[in-house]
Amino acid sequence: LYKAHEKRFRLRVMIIDPNGQSEMDVLAARVKLRGIDRARAVGHVTASLENICRMKRNVDTALRAAARNGDSPGAVDLQIRLYSFLPFGPIYKIGEEVMFIGFYLSHVSSVDGPMIEVRKEACPDLWHIFDEDFHRGWEGSIPYFPKARERRK
Repeated sequence: LYKAHEKRFRLRVMIIDPNGQSEMDVLAARVKLRGIDRARAVGHVTASLENICRMKRNVDTALRAAARNGDSPGAVDLQIRLYSFLPFGPIYKIGEEVMFIGFYLSHVSSVDGPMIEVRKEACPDLWHIFDEDFHRGWEGSIPYFPKARERRK
């Protein structure tokens, strides 16, 4: 993605809150039939958060290097929020045109589960349903990345 000429990517990612234990422990419910305990699930989620942030740093480094070489750099705007409600499945929204929608299955991580691509132009009705679901979840989630001081810059 970062090699695309003069592109801006606006990525919004919601991930289960690994530390959230509200009235309903969503994380424990997600892994109940997967044969792993909550502590191991917390490790998986934390590793995913760290990996996404590391990839963002790597892309930023590559974009800065491209700019120094005279290339027209792109830009990646990444925001991550942590949720503590029970969603349909993971939704990865890229800009305002593409979403990847996953399914939460009882026996497997969403990383290894099925995912569909929804394009706004090709499937406007389906896009609207998932966009509304994403928006409501986004508004009800806790900001994780960028940190508050980074958002003010």
